[in-house]
Amino acid sequence: EKNDYSQFPNPEMGKVQLQLLFENKNPMERLINIHEFGVEYLFSWFDKLKLDKKSLRVITSEDEADMLAQVILMDESDNQNAFAVSRLQYMTESEKNYCQSKVGKGIVPNYGFLSDTHHSQCWRYWRSVKLKEELKNSSKKDLLVKSLLSRNLQESYREFYLN
Repeated sequence: EKNDYSQFPNPEMGKVQLQLLFENKNPMERLINIHEFGVEYLFSWFDKLKLDKKSLRVITSEDEADMLAQVILMDESDNQNAFAVSRLQYMTESEKNYCQSKVGKGIVPNYGFLSDTHHSQCWRYWRSVKLKEELKNSSKKDLLVKSLLSRNLQESYREFYLN
């Protein structure tokens, strides 16, 4: 309560986002908490579709770029997860140690601010480590690349003709 939130464009929203960030909840849970209206309706759809809200993620264009970059870097480097290593360069030594320890124990790190298209570096590191394992399966890798490219090509096509 004693923190100064006046540096945020919307101080009340800044306070809420910071509180939600440090609760270390899944991003989908945070979205639901921020937008509490319609929660019952949303949960009913989760039940109908047999979805676990804890497994859902907000995927931004930056996430898609990260995943494609990882595919490309994996094709270029044999064993090293170059993308994961690149995330570590943005952390201090103590942040690196904390992050690697958390990921090594199988703990999902904080996601970061929902309003930020780039999620926390530690979360991106964690996702990269998990994605490297998934990409060993060539059919999953092909599906990921096809899905990301197809979606982005469609969107750029629409943008070109709609503008």
